[in-house]
Amino acid sequence: MTGRYRADPEAAIEHYSSRESIDDEFGLQLLLLRNGRIVVNPAFPSSQGSSITRVTDPLGQEYGKALSEADESGLIVEHLATDPSDNFTFRIKTNWAKRADGHVFSAGWIDGETDVESTLTKRQKAVGTVIKARDRLLANGYEYTVAHYNTPASIDDGEYYIIIAAPPDGNIIADATRHLRLGTKLTDVEASDDAELGQKILALEEGERLWTTHQWPHPETGLEKRRHTYATRFARFYFISGYYEDTPLDAARAYVNEAIEQYRKDPVAAKAYYESRESIDENGLYLLLLRDGTIDVNPTFPHAVGTDITWRTDPLEREYGRALAEADDDGEIVEYLIPVPSDGFTFRKKTAWAIRADGLVFSAGWVDMETDVESTLTKRQKAIGTVIEVRARMQSRGLRPAIVYYSTPESITDEYYAILAQREGYIVADATRTDLQLDANIKDFEASDDPNLGQKIAAVGSGETAWITHLWPNPVTGQEERRHTYVTRFLSFYIISGYYEAEPCIQPVDGSGTHAGSWDNSCVSETRAKDADGGGKAGEQYYARFYTFTLGEESDVAITLHSDEDTYLYLLDGHGKGGSVVAENDDVDGDNRNSRIEVRLDPGEYTIEATTYEARTAGSFNMQVDVDAPPPPPVEKYKAISSGAKHACAITVSGSIDCRGDNSYGQVSERPTSGSFTAISSGDDHTCALRDDGEWICWGGITVP
Repeated sequence: MTGRYRADPEAAIEHYSSRESIDDEFGLQLLLLRNGRIVVNPAFPSSQGSSITRVTDPLGQEYGKALSEADESGLIVEHLATDPSDNFTFRIKTNWAKRADGHVFSAGWIDGETDVESTLTKRQKAVGTVIKARDRLLANGYEYTVAHYNTPASIDDGEYYIIIAAPPDGNIIADATRHLRLGTKLTDVEASDDAELGQKILALEEGERLWTTHQWPHPETGLEKRRHTYATRFARFYFISGYYEDTPLDAARAYVNEAIEQYRKDPVAAKAYYESRESIDENGLYLLLLRDGTIDVNPTFPHAVGTDITWRTDPLEREYGRALAEADDDGEIVEYLIPVPSDGFTFRKKTAWAIRADGLVFSAGWVDMETDVESTLTKRQKAIGTVIEVRARMQSRGLRPAIVYYSTPESITDEYYAILAQREGYIVADATRTDLQLDANIKDFEASDDPNLGQKIAAVGSGETAWITHLWPNPVTGQEERRHTYVTRFLSFYIISGYYEAEPCIQPVDGSGTHAGSWDNSCVSETRAKDADGGGKAGEQYYARFYTFTLGEESDVAITLHSDEDTYLYLLDGHGKGGSVVAENDDVDGDNRNSRIEVRLDPGEYTIEATTYEARTAGSFNMQVDVDAPPPPPVEKYKAISSGAKHACAITVSGSIDCRGDNSYGQVSERPTSGSFTAISSGDDHTCALRDDGEWICWGGITVP
């Protein structure tokens, strides 16, 4: 080539610009460049004079720049190129390029056998669609290209199509989908979620590229889908393509179909691949392979291989394992909750696609990482979830790390914890009981109301589950409470969790207020029968009700218990029935029926026990609780003060009035809230003040004006 060019440059350019110069056997043709611009390209004659330096292929390879920078030593440049003789299909092209006499001479051959288009991603196909349109324009001219891209035949795979807009105003001249009417200006093109879509494209300069995401009708369904649009400007024309975002179900089906194909080609190699974490794709999809209801492949939970899935349920007690195992050759969508190892084993919603093929069930699914499901679970569901999380940790991280974790306080969430015991019943993990030796056996467990608790737990068989109700210490309150224990057997281990039932005899109260209640034999005092000094008799039952409250700061607390029965009142430290007595009272000022406690308390939790003096006394009562925290430090100083019988009022340095104490007659609440005052005086149940303009005002028991 260089020899012919040196002998007669003009004749050489004329020859190599003709299609007669293309080698018939290998398809070789000259690409001649000068200063990065195309001088000769017989396959794409309209490209002469255009710059090649910014040209890339669908893979993003900057082959144009590489060719233009070839030196005298020469270099090999590989890229994907369209083959006009094969309907502009992308093929691998290998070029030899060398600089000589201020030009770059290049020629290359095309691999016509290897299929590369099927390996392209959706993004790469969208870029490739624009490159094909550009090459059709360069090879066949304007009229052919516009006509082609106005036909449905130009739409590839149902979603890859070209929209062409002409300069200078961006008038649409080609759109095979017919969504945009020909002649529409880009300035008028809007997406339902992007009113500036057309303006963004119109702003492109020659050679610039743009990616933008928006909603756009799909050519097959006419329904809007999320679309990633790719636009560029070439030869002053706007070329627009893009791809539609697959739904998670589309991706799961494609992943499963690929796995089935790989298993049919080479089962051994496929199994090895899908067992590895390398098989987990960028969307978190991985293969769950089932053989006769047994897990054969699961790269996220490798220790689950070989275990039965059919009996498994999620925290909502949905039998997802059976549903997956029973999938037929039509396929099935199965939804369930799963603990996600990469998210601290938080439960998330998983939607799986499962289909039977060649005697196996192939399944893959996606996880919703945005929606919070754990906060919606009931206490029962959380207890089941705790056991499922134990299994997940065993199957994901291994047995030893799981045992170590469930021996630490970090494994306890509120009242939910797990106890693990091996086949013979010996406990290997229990973070709630530091006094429990790890060689203790669950068979020896006794509840205060069920001495056979341990035997019931030990009777649970492999794959079975059981619920047992009994009294048990709550790690949150430290008190014995009614517990619903959930037990299962997995990998020969007992896994035990549960939840505590709210004590019907105990009611929380918040601050001051009046509470009505009644006594009967459903709620019994644990303190009264032991209080011989207060008249209690050992062995007797005293009916009681309990009220818990929490103080955030030191406070004065008054509790008054009224009833037609003879009452007795205790104030206990802590939450629940078993706390130590802080204060107690039988009668108020010689009244032989009602009880009252007045005490200043430190911050903390307390329990009021409202009971009776005599044993087995039923009846109704009213209880008044008054909590009076010390007043906060004044925000400003005072210049005058006066007190009445049970209230006091003061004037601040700014002239406003502040009152505190008894408000029976409005002594506090009816004080003036505006104006500036200079003097103040209080009576028993009223106060008067002198305003700085000479007027006076009274409130409370006396109202002036």
